[in-house]
Amino acid sequence: PADKRAPDAQYNAAVILRDAGDFAGAARAFQRFVTSFARDARVGDAVVARVAALRSSGDSVALGAELARLCAAPSTGRGGAGGSGPLGPLAAMATTCADRAGSMAYREGMARWDAYVALKLEIKTRAQLTRDGVALASAPKLQQLRAMTSAFTRSVASGASEWVAAGSFQSGLAQWQYGLFLRDVTLPVDITDAQRTGAQTGSEQQAQAYFDSAIKAWTALVDKATTDKFENAWVEKARAALRGEGVPARARSAP
Repeated sequence: PADKRAPDAQYNAAVILRDAGDFAGAARAFQRFVTSFARDARVGDAVVARVAALRSSGDSVALGAELARLCAAPSTGRGGAGGSGPLGPLAAMATTCADRAGSMAYREGMARWDAYVALKLEIKTRAQLTRDGVALASAPKLQQLRAMTSAFTRSVASGASEWVAAGSFQSGLAQWQYGLFLRDVTLPVDITDAQRTGAQTGSEQQAQAYFDSAIKAWTALVDKATTDKFENAWVEKARAALRGEGVPARARSAP
């Protein structure tokens, strides 16, 4: 281990194993290099190569554990496992960790999506047709909206362009869906025509604020993509949505 050629030997062993298709062996050899020669300039490359080898080996459990360990550690930007010396694993894995964080947050939000969309606003009795009654009937949907928005905001905060776009688009679509929820309120059958007209007009006015919020989110995404010069499917969805394509119409369909 004290021989000056030992780091090269260990790194070369890992590369040979990888090139021979022994990805599990290569992952172990790269980890041995990182552990034994934490101040070597190739530590960052070795960490990236280890993650790639684990992915190629198909060992999703080990890969997940490794990413969780690397991405949970506070980033110092330089050094070996402890952060001293040349470019370290945390800096080398910054892009991968950002992508992982964005993906996890987006999936967390989408886990609520189907249940969220399914919730409808129903005012069952005339007595419920008050500000407090409507707020109580809307509470489950609003709670889901806030939870999803929080998750999508964390997806955006990851900084990974795909998840910035995905979180931004889906956050806008969640606002749009809440607008539809308000617009399509089911009212009691035993109210007067004037009451029905007034309630529907009020719902449509409230819904417009959520439609406007969605448009603002999609516009901001398109502008950011133009400024930062990135393109993906989510940006194109936002452009389509601003043209009124791919999303439910905001206007109530004629009876």
